[in-house]
Amino acid sequence: VLNIMDMYRVPQNGTTSGVNEYKTLILSADIVAAEFFTAKRLGIGPNSLKYIELAEQAGFGQTNPPKASLRSIILKNSQT
Repeated sequence: VLNIMDMYRVPQNGTTSGVNEYKTLILSADIVAAEFFTAKRLGIGPNSLKYIELAEQAGFGQTNPPKASLRSIILKNSQT
């Protein structure tokens, strides 16, 4: 399983009034690691998100995986 977190355009504060462009994709076979890294990249304290802790406790993945299991791709000068 490959988990892909799309952070290309992210609404500011959960609204549609503004958008942050991170132009980033997060890829990992570990969904917990992907969620943890995405939260950090968005400036959200991952430890404040209870579902990440619960998923790790349930054995779905790790919040501190080996670096080789997580990739971040930054898309520069993309044209749509």
